[in-house]
Amino acid sequence: MISELKVKVAALTSELIEYKSVRGQLRIAEPDQENGDLRSKFRSYKDTISLHNLWLYFSRQRGKIKLRIDGR
Repeated sequence: MISELKVKVAALTSELIEYKSVRGQLRIAEPDQENGDLRSKFRSYKDTISLHNLWLYFSRQRGKIKLRIDGR
């Protein structure tokens, strides 16, 4: 009986290692896919901003520019 249980434990251990490997690959694939989706959206947003000439609203000195525009 002990030898049968040892064989079962060994089989289950190798099966567990296989599942962990697949699970690890899925974890890597999800962020890569999400990263690609976000890059695509970002490109789209940049294109829209450029198309409508809105970059002045995204500059680091936005507050100063806004004050100048509002002050006129």
